[in-house]
Amino acid sequence: MDDQRQPIGRETEFQRLVTILDQSSRNPAGVVAVVGTAGIGKSTLLRDVAAAATERGFVTGWGFASELEGAPPLWSWYEAITDVDPDQTVISWIDDAQSLEPQERIELFRAIADWLATQAATAPTVLILEDLHAADDTTVDLLAYISRRPMPKGLVLLTSTRDATAGDDRIRGPQLVLSGLSIAEAQALARSLQVDLDDSRAAALVHRTNGNPFFIQRLLEQGADRTQLPSDVNALLREQLDELDHDQRTGATALAVLGTSAPTHLVRRLLNRAFDSAAGRTEAPSVFRRADGTIEFRHALLREVIYTDLPAEERSRLHVAAADVLREESANPSVISHHLGRAAEFHPGPEAAEYASQAGHLALTIGALPEAIEQCSLATSVRRMLTDADALGVALIEEAVALGRAGRNGEAEERLVEAADRAELSTGTRQRLIREYGRLRWREEPNPSALHAERLVRLATDWFGDATEPASAAVFHTAMVSAADIRGIGRAALPHAEAAIEAAEASGDEQLIGEAHVALRRALMVHHGALERRTAASIAGARAAALANDDELLGRAQRLALCDAMATGDRATTVALIEVVEHVPSTALREHQALWRASLAAIEGRYDDANEILDEANKELAYLGVDAPALDFVRVVFEWDKGQFTDALARFEPLLVLVADIALAGAVAMGKAIDGDSTAAAQILDDNFDTLISDDITFLWPIGAAMFGEVAAAIDHPRIPEIYDVLAPNAGQCPIPAAAAVPWIGTFDRPLGLLSLRMGRTERAIEHLEAGLSIERRMKARPWIARSAAALAVAYEAAGDSIRAQTYAAEAAALQAELGMGDVLVVGRFDGEASAARPPIGAPQQRAGELRRDGSLWHLCLDGESSVVKHSTGMVYLARLVEQPDTDWHVLDLYASSSGAPAVVEGTGGEMLDEQARQAYQERYRQLAEQLDEAERFDDAGRAETLRIEIDALESELLSAFGLGGRARRMDDPTERARVNVRRSITRAFDRIAEQAPTVADHLKHRVETGRFCRYSSDRANPVTWRV
Repeated sequence: MDDQRQPIGRETEFQRLVTILDQSSRNPAGVVAVVGTAGIGKSTLLRDVAAAATERGFVTGWGFASELEGAPPLWSWYEAITDVDPDQTVISWIDDAQSLEPQERIELFRAIADWLATQAATAPTVLILEDLHAADDTTVDLLAYISRRPMPKGLVLLTSTRDATAGDDRIRGPQLVLSGLSIAEAQALARSLQVDLDDSRAAALVHRTNGNPFFIQRLLEQGADRTQLPSDVNALLREQLDELDHDQRTGATALAVLGTSAPTHLVRRLLNRAFDSAAGRTEAPSVFRRADGTIEFRHALLREVIYTDLPAEERSRLHVAAADVLREESANPSVISHHLGRAAEFHPGPEAAEYASQAGHLALTIGALPEAIEQCSLATSVRRMLTDADALGVALIEEAVALGRAGRNGEAEERLVEAADRAELSTGTRQRLIREYGRLRWREEPNPSALHAERLVRLATDWFGDATEPASAAVFHTAMVSAADIRGIGRAALPHAEAAIEAAEASGDEQLIGEAHVALRRALMVHHGALERRTAASIAGARAAALANDDELLGRAQRLALCDAMATGDRATTVALIEVVEHVPSTALREHQALWRASLAAIEGRYDDANEILDEANKELAYLGVDAPALDFVRVVFEWDKGQFTDALARFEPLLVLVADIALAGAVAMGKAIDGDSTAAAQILDDNFDTLISDDITFLWPIGAAMFGEVAAAIDHPRIPEIYDVLAPNAGQCPIPAAAAVPWIGTFDRPLGLLSLRMGRTERAIEHLEAGLSIERRMKARPWIARSAAALAVAYEAAGDSIRAQTYAAEAAALQAELGMGDVLVVGRFDGEASAARPPIGAPQQRAGELRRDGSLWHLCLDGESSVVKHSTGMVYLARLVEQPDTDWHVLDLYASSSGAPAVVEGTGGEMLDEQARQAYQERYRQLAEQLDEAERFDDAGRAETLRIEIDALESELLSAFGLGGRARRMDDPTERARVNVRRSITRAFDRIAEQAPTVADHLKHRVETGRFCRYSSDRANPVTWRV
């Protein structure tokens, strides 16, 4: 259109919007909202702007939130996008709900954002979303998401709304608020309608209408000389509607039930269905407008007046008829659900609940959580009017699922409790309720649970505590693990998890099997020596979830498996699983994915890349309106590598209150230790000591425990032996939370090595540190290689091996300089001077134990638990160890003690690799490492992969030829034979003891170490005097 033909009274706003169009290719304005009351002229202004856009070469698409009653989520976006591209597939489920694939909200939003960017790059584009005040929440959420992102050049988004607060200030962009017309503007409007309006009449008209253009226009169309003006625009519209004949009014009523606009054939079918005749006409020009096979009201206010004035029972009857017609048309379930829901007050029926449930499932599938909750709540409301208790239970469970997915777990739990209180629930419904209760815990992770474990225990026990049928038994035992998870996992959960797997496999239900394996994985979290079994459980859970087509279960199992891969230092599996988890996306996992990817970058010393990953994730989550303080908190740990830990800790201190766990306490204590404030560090450790040694493990326990281990070594804390005992079962692992993502901070072997050094166990310290360094090399964790190399330099110096000490010190110094790390690679002084001498905390509690042989039986007793087990060689070994606590037995001496034979001199059979071969392997390893670095620098992916394969093969050869600390294994080494036999015998003895005396077994497993040297470490806080 000619820009000189501007809408009356809207010249300023029109020019501003045209300017936004003209500048969109250089400086997009964001989302522009046109705000004003009904009839103020929003649509008229936008139509004029759209005409100007078309003349400028823009492609224009329109969407109307109030057009279709009960429209499915994102209806406005669907209309606007389809208007631009009729073949679009980004929002396709509205036409064919059956083809809908599960999609998380963040992925859907990103896909639409990408479509907008691609479209704008193809041609300048204007999307106009009308009546935002009537839009579904997901439409508004998407608009807010788009408004927070950088607006693509060439894209203009215009909205209209009656409410300036629509969107809760989440939508960023300018607002144009339209006010009433002035007297002069009202006269100009009259002239456009061929009406001459003098000043006094115009003033009266403006005063009565508040300058509302639609009100003025309708009055002028009735006659300018009218003496009695209606009180408001609705009164005027009622007068005009009263002038319609019966058939016209019937036609208007049918259209009003369907919406402000509907296909002509649909209106005709509703008229035939609802009025049992061909009555009804839609030919009144003052009310209706026809275009492209549709009929619509000339203004939404007409529809609102007609619909509001309908008697409630008549309105209900018409909605039932509309639902029937729409069902025959195979309309979207959301639309049918809306009409049946509106009819439910007078015509309740199971169909209304069934369609609401379908609509809720559809909304949940696309991540439209507000609409999912609304539809599921509607289904529940209808079911409450009916008599089927089991169906009501199902509806309440579905509502709980929707609430849980939205993070409203407290409300979700209440729905489950209400469902449980309803009598006559079927066994299947009860099983589903219990299982969904457990899944609520999943959706809280990694935060502490706010659920009520006792409720879950009561329900599961009452319904299935004595169940023998496999599915019911599996549900019961899995629920017991879930309840333990809610409280904080303890050791008692493991028998339930094992029973759950047995029952689930007997049932043959893959979903139950997957849930049971995931429960086992969680129960094993506190069994620190069970990492291999933990990993197997995660993988088995993922496999079963895939067979059951359960994306939520699959995502959780894969996330757990990824944590286990990181804990074992398995870089290849970690990288592969990160890619897999990317394909099971969710908003909740986005933060985890960023942490995993950033950790992989940081452990290689690529801090710029790590921070870029975190920045991108922060932006993506900010687009969704989600805060992610953990992404900033992990930078504290990254700064540790660079020697700026305390500075970072101070900088992020406001965020730390949001991470109230042992990990936070450990981080603060580490900062104090680095600063040299050993008193403060010790106080923090003392305050958290009970949590550190507790069997109830929280998600972030591993990282906090590892940090406290290093703190204890740094300040020479008096309870070092106890802390060592707590961490020792984690040797060979990395401190990764069992179900959450955190930065990779080395291995447990590093603090174990430093603690061993403090206790004077230099050889054991070297073994721990060498083992940790091996994992760090596999993970390519260069900052941590530097830190462990520095610690090994200290350990070898203490052992009197200055050559190795110098070698490791040089490696540490080189990496330290290359990566720009700080001066502190080993916290605390290990040169023999006391760091923080303080008296022990609390007096030791003396205990009596018995491990005594009587013929073919062994008598066991500890802490009031007594039993007997059959004789075995392993029992002899255990008796020797506990008889001389805190003594390192050479494995040959221990082996000989069981038979009375003299000790064998070790090393009689020759090494598996002689020194010349060893040097050749090491030189080849060094060459391959240099070639790999070169290939990666030049982005030669093919060559790099070939080199990695050869390095892996070489590492396998070296690992089989050398033990801990780099000792060569011998082809016929009696020490090696003795080590294998002693370990096997002691392991078998543990298994026998555990069957009869679990307390004794648990104590011994935590305190007996096997290897080249074997040892029973006494509990210094509560020592045991053994009768042998």
